[in-house]
Amino acid sequence: MGLLSPRKRASAMGSAQSGDVLHGSDSSLASATEEEKVLKTVKEWKAELKPMRFAVMCGRKFEAPSTTMLGMMQPSAGHDGLFSCGACQAYLFDYADMVDSRLGWPTFSQSISGAVRKEVNGDGFTSGFLYFCTTCNCFLGKSYYDGSQASSMIISGHAIDYIALTSTNKQQKLAAKGIQTSKSPPLSPRASGRLASPRASGRLASPRTSGRNAMSPRKNKPGTAHSLA
Repeated sequence: MGLLSPRKRASAMGSAQSGDVLHGSDSSLASATEEEKVLKTVKEWKAELKPMRFAVMCGRKFEAPSTTMLGMMQPSAGHDGLFSCGACQAYLFDYADMVDSRLGWPTFSQSISGAVRKEVNGDGFTSGFLYFCTTCNCFLGKSYYDGSQASSMIISGHAIDYIALTSTNKQQKLAAKGIQTSKSPPLSPRASGRLASPRASGRLASPRTSGRNAMSPRKNKPGTAHSLA
């Protein structure tokens, strides 16, 4: 399993051109400040991100199940931390919201409030949603409908990084950013909410289920590079 070929790397950009800035609709940007947004062109992201991460976050590709360390990681007692955006490092998910799905991709019941934007995928609610980082507008993952109910948020193992923290340190980092989760103690009056929003369109391969053994998380371990499905 190797890196993408030059031909595949070119196709990973999808409909976005190298000079295009990844951004969203005007309504999606209403809650963001200019300081919070990280807007870069596809060409700039390509220069900064590793090939597999670029293919996912700017090309909306998806790796095969259980081919990244984070894809094999499952929540376990005694661990805590945060998951950050692989492009802009904004905090996106709380370890406490990780789901034991055993799908082969990191899966979450919810994101940190305001950190992730969702967009209807394709022909409406029957196809589920696509998810994007609200700070930099890069693609993260998707959910799909199983009967009448949407699945949990299925995120590419290349789109996020895991930061192992104690519960106390986690809350301190969130409070410093003015972020409050459902499991956080009340913040001081000075703490403020955050994050912007964007837009994009495109498709993603439907996830395939794949049972795997649980794996303990490793500190700051990004997904390892493998060929995309």
